[in-house]
Amino acid sequence: MQWNVVVSLVVTVVVAGTGYGATYLTNLRLARRKDHLDRVNRQLGDLYGPLYAQSEAVNRAWRKFVARHGSGPSRDTLGD
Repeated sequence: MQWNVVVSLVVTVVVAGTGYGATYLTNLRLARRKDHLDRVNRQLGDLYGPLYAQSEAVNRAWRKFVARHGSGPSRDTLGD
């Protein structure tokens, strides 16, 4: 074989191997990032889901209280 053919084959194999390695590492990093993001989203949902439900329940209870008893205490009745 001639040297230029050998060199071109070696360069082709090295470039292909480097491209495969870079693609593999990038996909691995993206998969880890996606797993981390899914975990954080799950944790936020576990925290803010019940917190939102509690906030809605308190707001509904307050609106019913105000509807039944008026607008609540005024500044005059609080002694300010």
